[in-house]
Amino acid sequence: MQLINNSVYEQKTQQRAQAIAKTREEQQKAKMARLEKHFNTLAGYSRLATTVPTTASPQVNVEDICFLVADGGSKLIKVKGEMVS
Repeated sequence: MQLINNSVYEQKTQQRAQAIAKTREEQQKAKMARLEKHFNTLAGYSRLATTVPTTASPQVNVEDICFLVADGGSKLIKVKGEMVS
C-alpha cells in the first residue's frame, strides 16, 4: 500500500522548491535595498563634509573678549587681541 500518490508528491516538491526560491529572491532584494540605503547615507555624509569650510575658524566676541570656536562649536579658545571680521 502506497501512502502518497507519486504525482501529489512531485507537485508538493515543486511547490516547496518554488517557495524556497521566492524566499531567497525576496531576501536578496531586501539585502540589496539595505546596502543601497547605507551607501546613499554614506554618500550624503561625504558631500556634507566637503562643503564645510576648514580654513577659517569662527570667532565670537563676549563682553569684549575674543574667542575662537573649536571642536565643532563645543569649545571656546580665548584669543588675545581684536576680533577679525
